[in-house]
Amino acid sequence: MPYPRAWAWVALLLVLTIPAFWPNYLGQLNVVEWQIHVHGATAGLWVLLVILQSWTIHHGRRNLHRTLGLASLVLTPLFLAGGVLVVATMAVRPGPFTELFGARLGLLDVVSVFAFATFVFMALKQRRNVGLHAGWMLATIFLLINPTLARLTPGFVPGLTIRSLEELPRFAGSIHLVQILGICVAAFLYLRNRRHGTPMLAVLGVLVLQSILFETLALSAWWKGVDMQIGAMSPAVLASFGIALGAVAVIAGWTSGSERPAARAPA
Repeated sequence: MPYPRAWAWVALLLVLTIPAFWPNYLGQLNVVEWQIHVHGATAGLWVLLVILQSWTIHHGRRNLHRTLGLASLVLTPLFLAGGVLVVATMAVRPGPFTELFGARLGLLDVVSVFAFATFVFMALKQRRNVGLHAGWMLATIFLLINPTLARLTPGFVPGLTIRSLEELPRFAGSIHLVQILGICVAAFLYLRNRRHGTPMLAVLGVLVLQSILFETLALSAWWKGVDMQIGAMSPAVLASFGIALGAVAVIAGWTSGSERPAARAPA
């Protein structure tokens, strides 16, 4: 089985979300917008699902693995709805952090929304190919690494620490540092399993694209205008878009992967 210890590493990421999101989310649940709750809950459930999927298949619990896998059909649309909603919330939330990074992070999240839908589609389509299915499911976790670790590095990484508003621009360095870390891990996993390495190549492409956009298009007046328009849209419309995108991904992936590959004729 590929990625035998993936469940443990993803579990570590889940644990790290507690200190990462405690100051601005977990520590003040009663004052945070409901859209953030939707995003936080669905993202946490998705990470937990990937942990359980990895653990069950590597411990011979195939039936439980398949049963839990059905949860992805429901959770994917909900996760994407939360992802779209958080883009809009970040666009209009007041404060110096939003002024500096709201639109830039919003563009990264937009890329992540479409990448996540694509990765889930491919995971379902390739569910009969263990190596590719596992790779595509693990690929979705890479989209959640930066939002977690980039909130931790300002606390202890020399040169990136943030102790005052004047040092807030250093957060861009944290974004790039974690992106580089994700790129290195994806490259390592690709080199270890080139036969089923397509998902990791896709991760590399997405992370590189996000890093480039973060320093180019995300800084443009055009994108900032688009970001503000997204922030002004109805939450119901945004959530409906995310649900529809997720529904398309899971239905298309499930149906396209429903037939077993045709057996080759003997030579």
